[in-house]
Amino acid sequence: DIVSAGNPASLKIIGDMTLSFWVYPTDVSAARENPIDKAYCGEFGITQETTGQLSYFHGPNGGEVIGYMSIAWQGIFIDDEWIHLVIVRDVSNQSVKLYRNGIEYDNGTRSAEGWVRPSVSTQPFTIGDGYAGSGFRGLIDDVLVFNRTITSQEVSALYADSISKTISVNLTLTDGLTEGNHVFNGYVQDRLGNVNYESARTITISPPGV
Repeated sequence: DIVSAGNPASLKIIGDMTLSFWVYPTDVSAARENPIDKAYCGEFGITQETTGQLSYFHGPNGGEVIGYMSIAWQGIFIDDEWIHLVIVRDVSNQSVKLYRNGIEYDNGTRSAEGWVRPSVSTQPFTIGDGYAGSGFRGLIDDVLVFNRTITSQEVSALYADSISKTISVNLTLTDGLTEGNHVFNGYVQDRLGNVNYESARTITISPPGV
């Protein structure tokens, strides 16, 4: 399925921005596809390349025309695996960061054009399709858009907050949790992405009968 959110003012983001979403590709090598897209020479465009590369675009010409800049990260998309992606654009520092499963990836490979400013377009915000026109083979979930940068701590909280949809962990000795002390933090997040957390807590795993 394809979701179009239209082109409201709230999605014409040309300043700081964060995109967060889960993606489950099923046939990466089939075609270039857009999990999420706006305009690659406008606000932004995201492309899943057939090699598993993620390509990020934005540009100053307000549409899907030449003049854009791009950043590429290798080895992002894998068939039949849930992946949490967060893209953080900081306009004042002219940077775009990528987090994969809560961990910041490398700096990526930036196009020769260097930094250019994003611009407003008339294109719709779409999930599951975009300029590549190939749809999206797989699943996309929990799409969040912020008109600000978020911190690495908030990225970790977003990942931890929704990871239960993909894995289940039981804290038992049979799952490899060793005897001794284990420190953990608890996080809470509201629908606007605001994050709070408690101080570190410790649990102690003792041998049976102790």
